[in-house]
Amino acid sequence: MISLTILLASIVTIVGALQVFAQIMILTRGGPGFSTTVLVYYLYQQAFQFYLFGYGSTLSIVLLVIVGALTFVQWQLRRKFVFYEN
Repeated sequence: MISLTILLASIVTIVGALQVFAQIMILTRGGPGFSTTVLVYYLYQQAFQFYLFGYGSTLSIVLLVIVGALTFVQWQLRRKFVFYEN
């Protein structure tokens, strides 16, 4: 009976992990080197530090597609693991 709750919690956790920004911005600013740079921080750098707004917009659409694809895959797995749903 808890399988749907676990599935929804995993979706929220993965989406949240892909959108981590504040911790990296405050603590490391993507460094040393590029070791802690993630897609969201890279998007911020390109759009607002280097003024490449078109490239930043493209990166945001890529992030949207990645999050959407992962959510879709996990939601399709619901049919396999959740048994009490109509």
